Amino acid sequence: MHEEGIDLIVSKVEIDYKYPLRSRDRFVVRLNVERLGNVRLCFIQEIRRIPDEKLVVNARVTGVATKMAGRSRRKALRNNWV
Repeated sequence: MHEEGIDLIVSKVEIDYKYPLRSRDRFVVRLNVERLGNVRLCFIQEIRRIPDEKLVVNARVTGVATKMAGRSRRKALRNNWV
């Protein structure tokens, strides 16, 4: 995207801390990407402790596609980006 003159900026972050991790805890991070219209993407993330899969964190990070000048760009996200 950057090579085509489009960058993503973070417009919103939501984090729900559910359970603490301790030193030496093993964990896995999972990520899904959801398209929200023509210029926004939402990165849906969760962190789970291994091996019991205890939920540690849920997060949603929304990004907006912008031109390098910093304005949002209508229809900036091509279908093959998500």
